[in-house]
Amino acid sequence: MKLHVVPVDSVRPVPNHLRHANMSYLGHLYFAGSVSVFFIVAGLFFLVHGILPVVPIPTRLNLDSSFKFVMKSWLAARRRMKESDR
Repeated sequence: MKLHVVPVDSVRPVPNHLRHANMSYLGHLYFAGSVSVFFIVAGLFFLVHGILPVVPIPTRLNLDSSFKFVMKSWLAARRRMKESDR
């Protein structure tokens, strides 16, 4: 397996990303953290379901609900960003 090394100068610095997203560090942490935790939990259920198909995936963690959660979180984050511009 070959490792792909990303040159340091091609990585955008964090302040530029936050400025471009118009988010504070804590706002970004909250958004990214909540989505991450959701997908870790959903991923564990999918893994268990993959090994033991008789174990159902809870409705609130299925793919449709996962998509809706991410979109709802993203839209809420965008709304907060626009409110902070005022």
